[in-house]
Amino acid sequence: MTYCDYIISYIIFGDYMKKKILIIFTAIFIGCSISYYVFNNKVLTLDNVVSYSTVKGFQIGCYHSFDNATKIADRYNGIVINDNGMYRVYSAILYNPDCINKIMKYYDSLGVIYYLRDIKVNSNFINSISMDEELIINSELSNYNAILYDILTRYEEYL
Repeated sequence: MTYCDYIISYIIFGDYMKKKILIIFTAIFIGCSISYYVFNNKVLTLDNVVSYSTVKGFQIGCYHSFDNATKIADRYNGIVINDNGMYRVYSAILYNPDCINKIMKYYDSLGVIYYLRDIKVNSNFINSISMDEELIINSELSNYNAILYDILTRYEEYL
């Protein structure tokens, strides 16, 4: 191919190829810009899809030893949750403020020392315990332990 052939082919095809390459690079640039914005600004995260709320956990102990935590959990009909090497013992996990107040009065009457701890859960867990909380509000003291243990087992399944 001679120099003249190159010039002729550039005249015929050159501008077309430049436009095609320019369109491809522009599309790539726009796609990269949008993906950078979406992923770095966290527009699409699981937190935006699922709503979270806080429930109150009645923590009755926090131990380094799993055996000690298990003894306390058995005594108070609770569960043991591993939290970064610390074993926390919960005797109740509730969302409804009326129910929380009722259980606080119940534990105070029994002399149980507890710490109310905020626990972040999704709305599915809150919906699953709402009926149990209504049962606590409308039932007698003798039924509390069974209902609270049912909520705690659901929380273990949730984890």
